[in-house]
Amino acid sequence: MRGELFAVIVTRRGIAVSVLSLLMAFGAALVPNAAASPGRLEMARFGTRATVAARTVDLGAARASSALRIDIALKPRNPAALARFVAKVSTPGSKQYHHFLAKGQFGRRFGPTMRTVSKVRSALRADGLDPGPVSGDRLLIPVMTTVGRAESAFHVRLHRFRLPSSAIVDGNINAPSVPRSIRKLIQSVVGLNNLARPQPAGLESSDLGGSPLTVRAAASVGSGTPCKAESAADPQSLTPDQLAQAYDVEPLYDEDDFGGGESVALFEMSGFNQKDLSRYAACFGIRAPTLISAVDNGNADTRGIGAVEATSDIEVLAGIAPALDRIDVYEAPLGPTGLLDEYSQIEQNDGDQVVSTSWVFCEPTAVSYGLIATENSIFAAMAAQGQTLFAAAGDDGTEGCRQNAKPTSQSAVDDPASQPYVTGVGGTVLTGLGNSPGWAASGTAWPRSGGGISRVSAMPSWQTGPGVINSYSRGAPCDHRSGHCREVPDVSASATDYAVYSGGRWVTLNGTSLAAPLWAGLLAMIDAAETPTCHPPGKLGFIDPALYYYAAKDPADFSDITTGHNNFYRAKNGAYPATVGYDMATGLGTPVTANLAQSFGLCGASLFPQPTAVGTLQSTVEPALAASDGALSAAFINGAPSPVYYQSYGGPGTSWGSPASTVEVGSGGKLAQATTSPAIAILNGTPVVAWTDATSGAVEDSLLINGSWSPAVTLAQGAAQSTLGPALAAGDGGLYAAWRGHATNNVYFDVSNATGRGWQPQLQVPGATTDVPPAIVYDPNLGVVIIAWMDSAGGDHLRDEVWSSSAGFYEGGALKGADSGNGPALAVVDNRLIEAHRGVDDDQIYFSAQPVGQLMGTWSPLQSFTYAHTDFSPALAASGNTLYSAWLGTCSTYGCAANTYYTQFDPAAPR
Repeated sequence: MRGELFAVIVTRRGIAVSVLSLLMAFGAALVPNAAASPGRLEMARFGTRATVAARTVDLGAARASSALRIDIALKPRNPAALARFVAKVSTPGSKQYHHFLAKGQFGRRFGPTMRTVSKVRSALRADGLDPGPVSGDRLLIPVMTTVGRAESAFHVRLHRFRLPSSAIVDGNINAPSVPRSIRKLIQSVVGLNNLARPQPAGLESSDLGGSPLTVRAAASVGSGTPCKAESAADPQSLTPDQLAQAYDVEPLYDEDDFGGGESVALFEMSGFNQKDLSRYAACFGIRAPTLISAVDNGNADTRGIGAVEATSDIEVLAGIAPALDRIDVYEAPLGPTGLLDEYSQIEQNDGDQVVSTSWVFCEPTAVSYGLIATENSIFAAMAAQGQTLFAAAGDDGTEGCRQNAKPTSQSAVDDPASQPYVTGVGGTVLTGLGNSPGWAASGTAWPRSGGGISRVSAMPSWQTGPGVINSYSRGAPCDHRSGHCREVPDVSASATDYAVYSGGRWVTLNGTSLAAPLWAGLLAMIDAAETPTCHPPGKLGFIDPALYYYAAKDPADFSDITTGHNNFYRAKNGAYPATVGYDMATGLGTPVTANLAQSFGLCGASLFPQPTAVGTLQSTVEPALAASDGALSAAFINGAPSPVYYQSYGGPGTSWGSPASTVEVGSGGKLAQATTSPAIAILNGTPVVAWTDATSGAVEDSLLINGSWSPAVTLAQGAAQSTLGPALAAGDGGLYAAWRGHATNNVYFDVSNATGRGWQPQLQVPGATTDVPPAIVYDPNLGVVIIAWMDSAGGDHLRDEVWSSSAGFYEGGALKGADSGNGPALAVVDNRLIEAHRGVDDDQIYFSAQPVGQLMGTWSPLQSFTYAHTDFSPALAASGNTLYSAWLGTCSTYGCAANTYYTQFDPAAPR
């Protein structure tokens, strides 16, 4: 039965991603059971038999009692929504740029539902398997079983094979099947076929002979130091200082930026010798704080090229970024299941801002193993939560699938560098280190540098710029007839002549597997880079959209490589030459690190200085805040229905004062009762609280006069009705209120006199409709009232309208195009209008500001506030140049903590 290739292209408002399902590998056309036994699940074919490479020996049927680990990979809940989210948080200029998911949020937001997980687990159990718990991101269900049980469950036969490396593995000799009821829910079944295994970049067989990762004795790297060469000197050997010079790292070093505060994860499928690392660290005066994270019981093999790979990755990384807080070295057993489990664990731990891998499958092999789509989901999760992943582009030039045992001229690129959410790193040969200032190192393409056109992924929307579309670009072999295919690599760095201490001696190594950890170290320092005009971004996430953007905007961020090619084997398919601009031998070029740090840095004055915690309130929904003359007051409820509570705060440097008290609105201890958030304002020094009565739905208010609350008054001369909480503001001797109507979703507005008792007839805000409470603030500088709301007639867009006593309503418009899942909050601080809201695509709180003294100017870019998260709207209040904010933490039980912060603006600071 022939397989068919399907691609889902997501291009709307962001990154174009080709999310592959190669049905011949992991979702083939359905075939009915030849003879379904009573009580057995109806099965559907899901894959193909294993392909046996040359020099691989079939040893016959596998032992039924042999242990076997299998991964059942599930599809994300909504791949298109996930792609859109990654595009927003990864693209410069997006309002959601760098507003990543918090740790642990991916599964809840984008993973399959727990109902789907339960359905798959139940089907597996019904088929005789014992599935383990689903991963935290809900993408993988592990199954520990035996060969015999797997053969029965998947209607497959497994044989043992001896690989050319002498390793013994299992592989299926016929196509497997899965229960028909879950076929559309799963992405791949990994672990039945182990005939191909990931290799360090450039090695597609397990043979060490003929390795393009060249090993030779290194030069003396410091006379009079412990680094004296132990064999013949090699004057071409590069030290960390020389690499730092070549790639303009010195300005970061001059600012004491050596990677402190950052951690990097290294993906490895082999062990390493700690003594080698200690020798290297002593030589160059660095520390290499390595922590080993064992996945699936780890991998303690310290022999062969895998150990050389792990050792060199660590040393190159530590050499260029010598003050990293830690290097997390992940180790898993060699094989497709170990590979998936290790990537998944790095993503779920979410403890490292930057990740580097030099272990590859050639792309067609990864497709046939069902890895491409599953990896894509894991890498998208990394991007969504702000992790950067670098991958070596490979060391076989244009022929990523070239086998040492069976030469071929087939063009191919390597996975995962060809994945749309990965930064592929190619190789160059340094021909000059350059000189200060700017260094401007020179180089040429390394002939072995992996590069070319993906067979799987369409060209992402961010892959644009000079040179990207060229005479070699095409819509095949990825079968994207309406455009072009993904091109690899994205960037490059030196791939030759690295001085490494491995196996008890100094050696010189070549390979793109060295350029990848070099880029990882550089980016870790950029993550932490701080200059007199720029603040460290902290984490950069998926950087490809930004790299292509900055390459076009400021070419000085890269050294363009314009000579050489990557046709090492001189195959008839030809080479990809290095050219001006982007090319498929060296990508955008090699890094000019100091310039990239400036481009990526958060430059200019921060909208919000570091906030200071005030304390917490115990509330069911978001509290309301009001400030005047440095004093802060809050109103909130704690239950449904609940009395309305009032509490005061003395100002910056103090804490919440007297305990919260209930709002008693008449004789006999009658309480203000509400089921939704109340509102609060300060009128001429007097606190005023407004709420929607839990019984009648009337919008009422009360004033705190001489320690007692006044009798409740219904707004709009007794006509105000709502099912949601009101908004309240004070200024110019009067009170202003807004609320959503009881029987409609219209927004209503009302004005009171200086006593707070003389409410006027209600006014309908023209064109304003909402499903959530509105916001209101008085601007004392312009003498106007601003009302803002989430527009129920226009998606989740936030809008505002201005009212003045002389002109009425005017100048309504969109609030910087912001989207929100709840209503906005408003405040005026330091003559600036501030808006805050909860994002529609996540639960982070975002802030923006208008220019000084303006209402219709360009809003500042959105910024997140102290990584605040909430399921509701935030609250804002301001007094002078002090801004207060409060929000309810993400929880669903009564008595949740509502965090309160303040931050003080410096009126003299640049804007």
